[in-house]
Amino acid sequence: MRASLCDLSKITVISPESLNDLDIFVAYPALEPILQTYITYDAEEVLKRSEIIGKLSTQDISLVSDLVKVREELSRCLKELKKQQRPLMEYSFLFYALEAYLRSVDIAAQLLPLAEPEEVSIFYANVKETVTKVCEAITPPKNVTLAVNISESGMPLQMGITNIESNAIDVVGVLGKNKTGINSLCDAASVSSRSAHGYLETYIHDQIEKQWGTALNSALRLMRKIDINHLLEWAEWLKPMELYYTGLVVMNSLREHGANLCRPAPLAFGSYAKKTKVKSMLYPHLVFCRKEVQAQDFGFNHGDIVMITGANSAGKTSVVKAYAQNCIFAQLGFWVTADSFEFTPFKQWNTVFAAGEDEKIKLSRFQLEAERMKLATATSNSETCLILNEPFTSTNPTEAAELLCDIIAEENKKGVTVILVTHIFDIHKMLLEQNYSVRSYVMGKDYVAEEKPPDGISQARQLADMYGFSIKNLIPDENEAKVLEDYMWRFSE
Repeated sequence: MRASLCDLSKITVISPESLNDLDIFVAYPALEPILQTYITYDAEEVLKRSEIIGKLSTQDISLVSDLVKVREELSRCLKELKKQQRPLMEYSFLFYALEAYLRSVDIAAQLLPLAEPEEVSIFYANVKETVTKVCEAITPPKNVTLAVNISESGMPLQMGITNIESNAIDVVGVLGKNKTGINSLCDAASVSSRSAHGYLETYIHDQIEKQWGTALNSALRLMRKIDINHLLEWAEWLKPMELYYTGLVVMNSLREHGANLCRPAPLAFGSYAKKTKVKSMLYPHLVFCRKEVQAQDFGFNHGDIVMITGANSAGKTSVVKAYAQNCIFAQLGFWVTADSFEFTPFKQWNTVFAAGEDEKIKLSRFQLEAERMKLATATSNSETCLILNEPFTSTNPTEAAELLCDIIAEENKKGVTVILVTHIFDIHKMLLEQNYSVRSYVMGKDYVAEEKPPDGISQARQLADMYGFSIKNLIPDENEAKVLEDYMWRFSE
C-alpha cells in the first residue's frame, strides 16, 4: 500500500475554549478548518510530517495550492457522481473526475515520491487512454443555446436546443422560420406541451441525450470500466495536502516576518524522558503582528508544577502563549519559531484563564472561573497540559492562594503538567511547605523569563511604585519612611 501522508489515529484534544484562550486562530485564522482534524500526539507522526514539510520549499506553495484545488474538484465530482441517474450527468461528472485525477497525479509527481510507481503508472495510463477514447467518441458542442420563439404579444410559443456553428446548415422549425447559422440539436417543442417534460433542465437533458444517444452510451461504457474505488482512495490519500499547504503558508509568513524556524524534536510518551526544553523561542502571534519579540528559553519535565510570576505587563502570559502556540504548531507537524524545540506532545490541552463578567448568564467572574476549573480538572490526566492564567483574582488573595494550592496539589498527584501564571507568589511557598516540587520562572524588566524563585514583590506594590505612590513619596521624613518600609517588608515575609 502507498505510505499515508497522515495518520489520524492519535488526535490531541483541545477544547474550543482553550483554542480561544491561547489565541490560536488569532495568530493564524487559516488553522481553524484543519487543526482539530490533524493535531496529533504521536511523536513519530510529528517527525514524518515535519520531514515532508521540510522537503517542500516555499517555491512549492503554488503547486501544493493547485493540488489541493484539483483534489477538491476530484472529490466533488465523485460525490456528485453517486447522486446521478441521468446518463448525461453521469458522463459529465465521471469525465471531469478522470480529468481531475490525471491533473492531480501530474502535480503530485512533481512534489512527492509516489509509492508503487508501476501500479500508479498502469492505472494512470489506463485513465489517460480512456479519456482520449471518450473525446474521440463524443464531442460536446462548445456553445449550447436555448432558442425561444416569441409571439407578437411577447408570449413564448416554442423553444429548442441549438448550437451556434460556423458551418451550420439552414434549419426550419427552431424559431418558426429559416435562420442561417443555427443547427438544431433536437426537435423543437411548443411551450404549451412543456408540462410533459417537467422542469426546463430535464427537458434540456432529454433533448441532448436524444441527440447524443449512441455516442453517450459508448463513452459511458468506456468510463465505467475505470475502478472508481481507486479514484476515491487517491482523493482520500491526497486530503492531508490541505494540512501541508497551510503549514507552508504559515512558515513562509513567519520567515517573511523575520523569524528563524527549526524542525521540532518530539519525544514519545513511552520514552523515559517526558519533557520540554526550548531555546530562543519566539511568540508567533507577535511575530505575525510585526511587533518586537523577546526570545525565551523555557523548559520543564512533564508532571511538573510550573509557576510564572512577575510584574504586571511583564510578559508572563505571552511566554505561556508562545510555548503553547509553538507546541500546537509542532503537533501539527509544522516547523516552529525557536532555535531548538524538544518536547513531548500532549494528548490534551486544558486552560482556565481569568474571566470577565458574564451578563448573559448572570455569573460573577469567580463563578465563571470556578465552573471552568471544574471542567478542566475533571478531564485532566498525566498526558494533559493544564494552563492556569491568573485565575481567582476576583476573590481575596489569601482565599485564592489556598484554593489554587489545593487544586494544583491534586492535579500534581494525577501527573498533570500544570503551568500557572499568577501574581499570588505565596502559592510557591505553600506548595514547597507541602513538599511539592515547583519550577519557578520570574519575568524580568527586559520581558525575559528567568528561572528563579518568586521575588516576593506584590502586584499592588509594583503598581503603586509605577504611579508614584511609594512610601518615600508619601512620607517626607526619610527616617520614618525607612522604618515603615522595613516593617512592611518584614510583615510580607
